[in-house]
Amino acid sequence: MPKICIDDKIYELKNFAYEEELESVVTKYSKLIFGENTVYFDIKKKVKSQKGEISSIPDGYLIVFFGKAPKLFIVENEISTHDELEIGQQLMRFQATFKEGQFETKSILMEETKNNIDLKKAIEKLIEETHFSNISELFDEIIFEKLPGFIVVIDEASERLREILRTLNSIPEIIEVKRYSFEDKTVFYFSNFEFEEVKETVSKKINIITDVDTIVCPAREEGFKQVFIDQNRWYAIRVSPSMISQIKYIAMYETKPFSGIRWVGIVKEIRPYKDTDKFEVILSDKMKLDNPLKLSDEENKKGIAPQGPRYTKMELIKKAKKLSDIF
Repeated sequence: MPKICIDDKIYELKNFAYEEELESVVTKYSKLIFGENTVYFDIKKKVKSQKGEISSIPDGYLIVFFGKAPKLFIVENEISTHDELEIGQQLMRFQATFKEGQFETKSILMEETKNNIDLKKAIEKLIEETHFSNISELFDEIIFEKLPGFIVVIDEASERLREILRTLNSIPEIIEVKRYSFEDKTVFYFSNFEFEEVKETVSKKINIITDVDTIVCPAREEGFKQVFIDQNRWYAIRVSPSMISQIKYIAMYETKPFSGIRWVGIVKEIRPYKDTDKFEVILSDKMKLDNPLKLSDEENKKGIAPQGPRYTKMELIKKAKKLSDIF
């Protein structure tokens, strides 16, 4: 059984007996779990399709504010004793009913905002940095104009659950929350929220929600030729599932001896890679840049060369004269 040692005290794993216990932790520590610039709605209300044939009850909603373009996530809190297939079916219902239940979703969020003064103040403060003049306008955009993301918060995600979730049209983010205790003291473990981590790897010249269409991946010479050039694919990439629908291109940063970008692949499909949490990019075609973006000595000193996946916009690559122009 996993243990944590703090100041020579051994904290042992204490499983959640009920889903409500996990939900209370998610509510209390939402900003630690999801990020500081987020608002979590701890509400369970049924959303039906227009015909009323399918209904779903999300555990919560999350709004993530990255720059001026917020994004909505639907949250499902689960404990590992629940059947994995039922969790997958619940997420499938969320995805199936969201579009037809958009008006009801907005009504639910507006009502909760009206009744929760602290929640309202938190949203109003965050939209000061956006173009929205009020909360209703914010909800209109994130509900009616953009596809939501999906999150499963669970104490332990089994491989069977991960396999089931990989089959959904929109693969959910998985965040693990674990509780450890020593006598009357308790500590928590929160795994990374991949979408929140993305903000550190997006070009400062673009908006993460509206502009990103390209992922830049570093590659060594041998693997680049064998996989990208010869097989029209690239694999074992860590990507936030919520970003996948936006990615249309993959730009390859070739490490030494070339040290630059000269090839861009046109994305046909991004799919889970084997039994890992990473992804594989399948290409429909690829193109060679007329003006390759080489890493200069000055840029090398500044650490411009990507060490892992980074996000940018193809328009920036086409106009760029140097590598730093795209980041």
